[in-house]
Formats: sequence, C-alpha cells, structure tokens
Amino acid sequence: MKLRHPARRLAALALSLLLLLAFLPTAFAGGETVPAGEGQAPREGAVAQFGNTEYMKVQEAIDAAKTSGGTVHLLQDVEECITISTGSVTLDLSGHTLSAGNDPTAQAVIHVKGGTLTIEDTAGNGKVSTSDDKMKALRIEKDSVTLDSGTLLGKDGSGTLVSIEGSSASLTVKDGAIRSEAQRGDNSMGMVQISKGCTLNLDGGVLYSSFLHAIRNNGGGTVTMTGGSVTVDRQGAYALDNYGTAEISGGILTVQGGTAVHAVAEASGASVTTKLSGSVVCNGNIHVNGASNDGKTNIANLEISSGTINGSVNVESYSDVTLSGGTFAGGVEEIAETSQENEIRVTGGIYSQKPDDAYLADDALVIEADSQYYVGEDALTRISSAQSGETLEVVHGKEVTDVPAGVTVTNGTGDDITVDGETVAPGGSITIPVPEQPSEPSNPSFTEPQYYPDYDEDEDSLPPVDGEEPEEEQDLYMVTCRTLNVRLGGSTGYARIGTLSRGTILEGELENGWLKFAYNGQTAYCSADYLARVGGDLTDMHVTCRTLNVRAGAGTNFEILGTLSRGTEVEILDVLPGWYEIEYLGGEAYVSAAYIG
Repeated sequence: MKLRHPARRLAALALSLLLLLAFLPTAFAGGETVPAGEGQAPREGAVAQFGNTEYMKVQEAIDAAKTSGGTVHLLQDVEECITISTGSVTLDLSGHTLSAGNDPTAQAVIHVKGGTLTIEDTAGNGKVSTSDDKMKALRIEKDSVTLDSGTLLGKDGSGTLVSIEGSSASLTVKDGAIRSEAQRGDNSMGMVQISKGCTLNLDGGVLYSSFLHAIRNNGGGTVTMTGGSVTVDRQGAYALDNYGTAEISGGILTVQGGTAVHAVAEASGASVTTKLSGSVVCNGNIHVNGASNDGKTNIANLEISSGTINGSVNVESYSDVTLSGGTFAGGVEEIAETSQENEIRVTGGIYSQKPDDAYLADDALVIEADSQYYVGEDALTRISSAQSGETLEVVHGKEVTDVPAGVTVTNGTGDDITVDGETVAPGGSITIPVPEQPSEPSNPSFTEPQYYPDYDEDEDSLPPVDGEEPEEEQDLYMVTCRTLNVRLGGSTGYARIGTLSRGTILEGELENGWLKFAYNGQTAYCSADYLARVGGDLTDMHVTCRTLNVRAGAGTNFEILGTLSRGTEVEILDVLPGWYEIEYLGGEAYVSAAYIG
C-alpha cells in the first residue's frame, strides 16, 4: 500500500480545523455572548450585559437598554457612576457591587434625571455602595425609582445616601435594604432625604441607620408606609424626621429609648401632618411640635387611630393632637412648662397611664382594668368582654351600660355615675345580677304538661320524643350580649381578633365553656356565657330546664303568663336576640332561648 506524504496529512488536518471553526456559533465574535446562565464566562473586561451583548461600561449597557426597555445585568464588581435620563430600565445587580467611580463631576453612583429605574438583585448580596460624604448612592431628580431587592449602602464616611429632590420624584421600596454605617451625628441630615413635592413609599424592605436620621422629610414632601422596618441605632436621631406629610399604616419604626417619630413644623415651612393607623408599631416616643415666629404660626398635626406605640406621646407647643385608638405603653403629656396653644383630644385607645382629664371630653368613658386604661370605644369593648367575677373601675365618665352578668363596676370618679340605669355614688360599686332563673308559675290554675323525667343537668340534649335515633345536626348559637369578643383560643389570655354583635348566629362546638367556630378563614373561640343555643333547626324544640317562665314580651321585665316544664315541646314562631317567640295557648308569647333546645 502506498503511504501518504506527511506534508499532505498536515494540510488535510489544517483544512479540517478551518471547516470546524466555520461552523462554530457566531457568539464568540465581537461583543456577543450567550445569555447569562447558559454556561459561557463573560468576555474579559466586560462589566455589564444587555440582551446577548456584553459591555465594557455599565453606562453603555444602560444607554442601549433605555431605548427599548429591558434588564441590564452586572457581570462583576465595578467602580462607575451612571446616569439615567429617559426610558425604562431594570438594573440587576446579580450579586455584584456597583460603587462610586473617579468622575469628579458625578454626584451619585446612580443619578436618575428622568425615566423609570427598577433596582433588583436576583443573585443576592448585590449592592450600590458609596463611602464619600459628597457622593450619594442614589439621586432622583425626576420620575421614579423602585427598589425591588438589593442594598443601597453607605459606609463610615458617607452622608445622605438617597436624595429624592426633583419635581414629583419618587422612590418606592418593595424589598431590599437602604443601610448607612455613617458615624456622624448631623441633625440636619437624613440617610434618605425627601424634598418638596417628592414622595417616599415604603411597602417593605429594611431601612437602617447607625447615626443619621433614617428618613428626613423636608417641608412639602410625603412619606407613605404600609410595611417594612425603619431603625436607628442611637438616641438623638429619628426613624422619621417629618416636616411634611406622613401616613404610616403598617411596618415598624424603631429608636429604642429615644424618639422614633419627630413631627415638627417650621414657622415659615409647609404644613405638617403625621397619621399613624392600621398595624403600625412604633418602638420609641413620638414628639410633636409646631412653631410661631414673626406673627406666623404653623401647627403640627398628629393623628393616631390604631397601632401599637411602645413609648410616650410628647407634645411641645402649637400642636393639634387627636388620639382615637391604638395601644400606648407610655403616657400623653405636654413636656414643656411653656407649652402653649396645644389642642389634645383623647377619644379612644388603651393606655398604661390614665390620660389627663383635660384631654378627655366631660362624658368620655374611661375604664381601668388589667392595669390599663380603656377609653371610648375601647372601654365599651372591654366592658362587653368582661367575665363574671371581674371588677371594672370607672375613672372618668358618667354612664355605663350593657355590663355582663356577674361583673362588678366601681365608681372611681368624684361624681355619681349610672351603671345599667342604677346610680352609683363615688367610691361605691354594683354587681350586675345573673339572669333570672325560672320560677313557679304565676297562674295558679295552670296545669303542668307532661314532661320527661329529670335527666343529668349537664346533658346537652334530651332523648328523642319518638324513641328513634335523632339525625346529627350542627348546633347553632346566638350572641346575646351587645358585643362579644372573638379570640384565638378558649380563654381570655388569648389575643382578641374581632367582635360579634348581638343576634349573630354561629355554628360550632362547645369546649370547656367556649364555642369553637370558623371566623375569617381561621379557627376562633368566644365565651359560651353570652350565647343562646338555637339548634340545627327550629322544629322539635323542647324546654331543657325544670320550669321555664312564659312572658308577654321578649324581656324579663314583661309579665309572666305561665310556665313550661322540662321536656315540653314548643313551636317557635320567630327568633329574637336571646328570646324565642312561641305559640302559647292559642296566641303568641316569649321564652328565653337559653333554656330551649
């Protein structure tokens, strides 16, 4: 066999390699790459990617993305300041850090002059970082930025980290963090600064500051907060320093041992309104103070309708304060001897210290129980939930109604009060009697009907009239008091999650004096002491006590027409709160629903 010359074999091999290269994907050419995550390392020196293209500058990728919209991914840690002026762009930090570059003219790592920017971090631990007090991590002059995830970080030497300063500019924090480790105590500086006409929306995420105010809302700005947390580590700085409008309905504001919310007006500044509601938790004090100078007075307004305030409400001067609800671990007080032109109204809430009488309307009801003071609607709710054997003290107000049976009410005021229509002198008390027990018939000619023999008093049901096994039916129960608390468990030690009104019909089962039932998609409990058993239906109903009064109306104040004995079948015509209208001697009469089953 004839052998091929070695030179010819080398030529054939070279030709084969050329053909192979010709068929390889064009992704190796120029600035092209396969999409991130498909196995190919980024081109050396590339710092960002948009689509399938890699870029040596983040700004180049941003400029390419803003015209069509889309996501720019960081490929590695990079020092560069970028600007966005139009369009809609998402910047995915992808676990990397974008930090300040060497541009002496730059004012922020990310400078938004217009357009819409979303910052996210799909890999975790991604940051936008600065350590220079003259350099911000984010500056927004116009339009909007959303922080979906990732961290805006200011290190030891940093100042204001985020500035929202242009016409109608806004920042929305959904998740992620804004964190300042600055070690400076400048009271005029906030980690997040908000200018007139601008908005900060906190739907979630974490804001943390070592020294600076976490949020400083300059005159005319707006802060809304529905979730997330804002924390400052030192006293003397505030979680929220508000010189504008703030509406906080959720989330947590924390400055342990200091002032968490500082609501202060300047004489020549914008009007100041601070509202706390919903599920907000404030770990720290609230300080409110208006201003007056050269004939100009600017009132600082504070409204709290619900939430938990683990601190005091301190009112200085020129303030209008309304507290209509919420739980307060501290007091409500004017903190300066020179306090002037304050309006403080306490109309509701639960307080660890009794509000000053000067802040309460003359007839405002205040109840002391559980070492707390319940005001207004909260007082009425506490009364309705009181258990037999409890003692409630009225410390302000003139009238108490709908007190449950077995509850004692004392008069801790300096004047007479009425309790369920009875007059109680100062220092006196009254115990509400238990409901009337059935008595002997008032009609001597009444003939006692046939009834079953006595059964165990603890039995929940009577044997069937015809001796057949009864069909199993879920019992129904009616609320007989004005307002009944709904709790997470079967005792007063469990949290209250709602209330029920008189006449409400419930379906459930009894457990140790409590009814277990479904409430707003969860298992809940209410006291059986304030329920009347209705039954699965209103047929085949019988008297369950030894002797039951029959009355001319639905109440114990109506005339007794006669009595029915245990086991007597009754025909129910109508259901009233705590009472049944029945057919009786050819007419209509009324019996207590508590003794029919």
